[in-house]
Amino acid sequence: MVLADPFLIRKSMIKGISPALASTDGLDLTMSSLGMSLEVELYEPAGLSLQMNPLAPPEVNEVTSFLVSPSLLSTTLEQASARNIAIL
Repeated sequence: MVLADPFLIRKSMIKGISPALASTDGLDLTMSSLGMSLEVELYEPAGLSLQMNPLAPPEVNEVTSFLVSPSLLSTTLEQASARNIAIL
């Protein structure tokens, strides 16, 4: 799975960032990475273009939340706080 296009969202679209729960409905973009995953929740759906097969055309998914696994978790949370993004 790869992102077919850059996925940029405005800070004003982010509702908050929290530790990802096992029961989440967010789209998993972690690729089974080790370490803690964070869930980014959005106020409104955003179009995310994913390509599962390099030979197939990308699929556009509307997401309201997604999971990421940052390499530097503490730095990610510090930067979110510095940018006034809610940490839930």
